[in-house]
Amino acid sequence: MKTFALVPLNGLDAAKSRLAGSLADADRRRLVRWMAHRVVGATVRSGAVEEVAVVSPDPALLAWARARGATALRQHAGELNDGLELGRHWALARGADAVLVLLGDLALLQGGEVAALVASARGGARAALIAPDRAGQGTNALLVRPAALMPFAFGERSFGRHLALARDAGVEPAIYRSPGTQFDVDTVDDLAELRKLANVPFALPVGTPYARGEGA
Repeated sequence: MKTFALVPLNGLDAAKSRLAGSLADADRRRLVRWMAHRVVGATVRSGAVEEVAVVSPDPALLAWARARGATALRQHAGELNDGLELGRHWALARGADAVLVLLGDLALLQGGEVAALVASARGGARAALIAPDRAGQGTNALLVRPAALMPFAFGERSFGRHLALARDAGVEPAIYRSPGTQFDVDTVDDLAELRKLANVPFALPVGTPYARGEGA
């Protein structure tokens, strides 16, 4: 099963704006890159995908992604789901059987979780795996097989929409839950919890290009 991963990222000036009152702008930008670094790195190290593409309207983030071995897809218009459709077309042009979407703020994501999610979709021609957030309202990761199985419907309370879209496509969706796919960073409380769980300052360097031999 040829799976291609998409990591959508908002522009640095707009990303995680709800944290603007708690982090200086420079630290907020570092946080966005640091979380994206962990998501892209975990996905590459999983060994479960053919390629990883970062989809963003931000040239600086796209240059950052290219420097770390990811494909950079420039989104010129539209919102999150429009960018993901751009990514889907890119994956289909490369012969994708499945597309995996991972949001860019899954700061605790591990390579083994990505591998397990992809493995859960093997063994059948059609599948929809949905990884909800901790509240069971949003969607933090989504794998669809075939790659064009159903529309993307990310946004507020997207979990229920993705369930319905999968069933409309004739597939009973599977739910995937793991610590790394459930934990995202949207609020000051999330940030405080991340600081406790990851025990790292956000002023850390962004990192170096990924290699598949790195640990998860």
